[in-house]
Amino acid sequence: MADMTDIETAFPDVQTNLSNPEPRCPVVLLLDGSASMQGEKIRALNEGVARLSHYLRQDRLLSLRVEIAIVAAGEETLVLDCQGGQAVYPTGDAFVPAEDFIPPPLQAHGVRKLGEGMRLALKLLRDRKDELRALGDVCYCPRILLVSDGAPNDDGWEQAADAAVSEERRREVVVHPVGVEGADMAALSRFSIRRPLKLRGVAFPALFEFPELESILAPDSPDYNRRYDEMRERSAEQPLTTDVSLAENPEPRCPVVLLLDTSDSMGGEGIRALNSAVATLDQNLHANQLASLRVEIALVAVGGTARVLDVRGRGGVVEPTGDAFAPVDSFIPPTLEADGLTPLGEGMRLALRLLRSRKDELRGQGLQLFRPWILLISDGAPNDYGWEHAADAAKDEERRNGVSVYPVGVKDANMTCLARFSTRPPLKLRGYDFKSLFRWLSDSLQITSGSRPGEVVQLPHPAWTETTA
Repeated sequence: MADMTDIETAFPDVQTNLSNPEPRCPVVLLLDGSASMQGEKIRALNEGVARLSHYLRQDRLLSLRVEIAIVAAGEETLVLDCQGGQAVYPTGDAFVPAEDFIPPPLQAHGVRKLGEGMRLALKLLRDRKDELRALGDVCYCPRILLVSDGAPNDDGWEQAADAAVSEERRREVVVHPVGVEGADMAALSRFSIRRPLKLRGVAFPALFEFPELESILAPDSPDYNRRYDEMRERSAEQPLTTDVSLAENPEPRCPVVLLLDTSDSMGGEGIRALNSAVATLDQNLHANQLASLRVEIALVAVGGTARVLDVRGRGGVVEPTGDAFAPVDSFIPPTLEADGLTPLGEGMRLALRLLRSRKDELRGQGLQLFRPWILLISDGAPNDYGWEHAADAAKDEERRNGVSVYPVGVKDANMTCLARFSTRPPLKLRGYDFKSLFRWLSDSLQITSGSRPGEVVQLPHPAWTETTA
């Protein structure tokens, strides 16, 4: 521990830290304050930041551990005073504990200097980490939440973006880019090794509300911090991964593949109901903090051909690798379209390949695994050559406890064929009640992810079936 006289001489304004021995998590809100944010956007952003203050104060540990600073990137790039004033110098003193956080009024005017804003944010964090280390305090990996509705237009913003990525790769910061309507998502992706998220409309209050942001802001136990340090030491000895969530989220994982029939026969009411139900899955899982950290989702569509669809909002088809999985907080359901025949055998091979790849990645990172899930939904019968071999492979993998397959038949589905894909009998959906099915899936995953890997759990009764036993 450093000598207190030396600390007070070097950092005369930090003696208040002595009354709070909790570890700290510095968070910078880097917010677009340009003219394009005027009107409804800036009003919603102000409401969201105010809600953040309210939720942080409700949790005693977070109110002591989380420290907030705000950088507004508009005509001028300013570090705003978070205790009721206007602007402050870009030093570690700009951070205030969550319990003292008073959101400043945000305004929108001028151009968008995101590069300058990122430089300020990184400087703030370096200064604050130096202060905390001089005090001998534990520091969680700092966060930067970057919110913008456009593209950077200051000279040299690319260098600032590269600096942020370099800091992330050294595990010195985690950057969460969020695009608002009109945002240049390609430009935002330059600021982080994680993919940017796209906000629905101007739902800033939802973005800044717990539990959605709780896992971003700070872990809630010393054990989490211990596991983070262990993960950091392991990753320092290995090639850096582009999946930063492996390094910052040490929770065990439950990979889930949605294997969905999108053939011609699902057209009309069927595909509309399925799209609507899939869109509710992330909302339901978001409500459970453990599930949002542990469940990962991939989607295989079977219509004409079998293909792995992107579930991170970029659209299109992706390679059948572990990268096809998205954590709950990044899951953006694609729009499904009905077309072609039903190659369920090809789809099952893709699903099993996805799970093998993802399990290898997670085990390589030293993470524990829940048994993966495949939810298979079809309204017909497989019509690709050799589908029986794929069905047998799924059943064999299930017998080895490598996966749990849940076959669900819709309308005129061939239940005998579906029974070939699993050791458990297929269930028949009542009409097109996909929403009840996906609510059951969400509830079941919450129960599973709340247990210990390998533990046997009792799943909810499937009340969505046409006939229930």
